[in-house]
Amino acid sequence: MRNILVIRNILRISLVILAVTIVGCSQTGQPAVWWQGNTHTHSLWSDGDAAPEVVAEWYRSHGYQFLVISDHNTLQVGERFRGDPPVRLKTLEELQDRFNMAGVFLLIEGEELTDSYDGHPVHMNVINPGETIPAQGGNSLRQTIERNLEIARQTQAGSGQPGLIHFNHPNFGWGLTWEHLAAIQGTGFFEVFNGHPSVRNYGDDEHPGTEEMWDLALTHRLTGGSGDLASRLLYGVATDDAHHFLEFGPSKANPGRAWVMVRANELTERALIDAYRRGDFYGSSGVTLGDIRTSKRRLVIDIEAEEGVEYITRFIGTRQDGDTTGDAGEILFETNRNPAIYRFQGDELYVRAKVISSRPHPNPYAAGDVECAWIQPVRPGG
Repeated sequence: MRNILVIRNILRISLVILAVTIVGCSQTGQPAVWWQGNTHTHSLWSDGDAAPEVVAEWYRSHGYQFLVISDHNTLQVGERFRGDPPVRLKTLEELQDRFNMAGVFLLIEGEELTDSYDGHPVHMNVINPGETIPAQGGNSLRQTIERNLEIARQTQAGSGQPGLIHFNHPNFGWGLTWEHLAAIQGTGFFEVFNGHPSVRNYGDDEHPGTEEMWDLALTHRLTGGSGDLASRLLYGVATDDAHHFLEFGPSKANPGRAWVMVRANELTERALIDAYRRGDFYGSSGVTLGDIRTSKRRLVIDIEAEEGVEYITRFIGTRQDGDTTGDAGEILFETNRNPAIYRFQGDELYVRAKVISSRPHPNPYAAGDVECAWIQPVRPGG
């Protein structure tokens, strides 16, 4: 199965290089293409099992175009030695000199800001922080979240670089609830799917899974939040949170379990992050989409279908009739057609979608997982 995944990603590399050749990626105003990337992974700079150049090479050779190595409470700067005998780890600057290639591959600075309160983990990925951000602590879980988010925003703003913050694996250690996601100010991104085997994406009998949390938080943000409605949307990121590159298996946090596809007209930090902020991306664990387009009347999803694979698309949302709000995250419509089309009825607070394939994931997060895609919520008529 891994051989199939490698072949598919080699084809992706060829298609991206062809698209770059045709479209060009150094000039603004060019047509947008999809770029595959991962914003959450680890190396020997913290608790990963591989040197950072091994990490970067894995993603580059498997068809990714951008990567954030997000080690815990550290950036890849200065001198650090690991191993026996000790070997100096390469810095991000050295890695960028080696791996970055215009329009083909881009390494972006990042840190997983890691804290906790009373046993509840609080982890957020800060893209382009500019300098290492220490954990801030707090006198409550809510204060710990807010203090870390505030220092992350301030430090990131001071860097002068385009930045983004997303909250990681909310069910890891049952760290965050959907109420926390609903109340978070200053960032509209969280991991709806994380490939680490310990993060509890699907919840349990007492805790909702991350997709249900997404719908509960979206419904609350859109009915009770402050600011304009567009700013209240919560976008779902998919990552692999890889720690293990030297051994593969169900108990390992391996690369390649999930990623994002971002639509931008060039492979630059600014273009990618601007696309994130527009919600012009989707998460995937193997399903590839050709297009996502929204008009005042409908949401249309084109699936790059593969022979022998079946696809079901579920359009999910919450309805509101006057002051009455329906169940959060009900299935509004389901289809096996391609393209998958949802026609707005006018009473939806938001609509998002999930494409579910019939193909088993070659190295799944959990037994029985199939390849999927998660499409961002939109406001009907927006």
